[in-house]
Formats: sequence, C-alpha cells, structure tokens
Amino acid sequence: MTLNEKLREEKTKWDIHSNYRKEAIEEVKEYNLAYRKETGKYPYNRMIADYILSKEKIDDDLLRYLETEVYLSQQDISRDEEIERQKEYLKNGWNIITLDVLDQFQDGQKIKAILCYSGLLGSGEKEKKLKVINFNGEVIFMPLTARTKGYRAKSLVYESIETGKAIFYQNI
Repeated sequence: MTLNEKLREEKTKWDIHSNYRKEAIEEVKEYNLAYRKETGKYPYNRMIADYILSKEKIDDDLLRYLETEVYLSQQDISRDEEIERQKEYLKNGWNIITLDVLDQFQDGQKIKAILCYSGLLGSGEKEKKLKVINFNGEVIFMPLTARTKGYRAKSLVYESIETGKAIFYQNI
C-alpha cells in the first residue's frame, strides 16, 4: 500500500472522528526522522510536509491531511523521546511518584525530585530538594527552605510512564 493510499484511508477515518491522540502513519514518522537526520534543522511541520512531497506523489485533496499526519508524527516523536529519557532516569535509580507511593512518604522525609515546568519563558526540568509534609492527611512537597509554599503531591502524580509524563524522586 502506498503512502497516498494510506493517507486516503486514514483521512476517511479522520473525517468521521478527528482524534489528535492517534499515532501517525509510520511512513510519515519515518520521513520526519529522516528529515531531522539529513538537515539537522528544527523540524517545522511545513518543512517536513515539503520534504515528503519532494519524495512522494501525493494527491491534491490529501495535502491538508498530510499536514495533520506530520503534526501527529511530531507528537509521536516527542513522546518517544520523553519515554526514552524517563527510562534513563529509572536506570539511574530514580523512582516514579504514583498514587501508591504517596502513602509511603513519611512526614519530614527529604527527597530529591525532578519537576517538569512550562510557561511563557519556556519549558524544562528542575531538580529540587524537597521535604514531605503531611497536612490534614494530604502529602505536600515543600522546598527545604520554604515555610508556607509547596506542591500538592496529587497534582504531581501521573499514572504511568507510557503517557510520556512522570515525576521522579530519590530519597536523600
């Protein structure tokens, strides 16, 4: 089956039920990775679509849907990179904070955590030293020097590494 045929088939499904969480067509993802490897440039969606069009003959009525598949492939690659990075944390002795783990934290316990952040000035990760406070039955993580401001533990919890998002910790 050619890329054109796969795009037509997926577009038919997309027209019935748009789902931005679905995985991209594998060929589009492979072209995306090839573009990144060949050029070394930041992969803007339009550039990747143009790269695919230089390699494949795509029908005019599928051009807009090709851009959707490129967008989905960008998400897939970002998620895959995040999961690989997190597997590296697990290999290096970090643990994932889950709802099951919250019950095991003791009041006053000190931990190191890797917190993800995003905002107007960018996104990234910070490694912070935190103390555990049990406040009215709820676990709060507070910076070691803080007296009043902290993080509600339940707001930091993610269910699994497969989502591409997790918060890691180590005991100090």
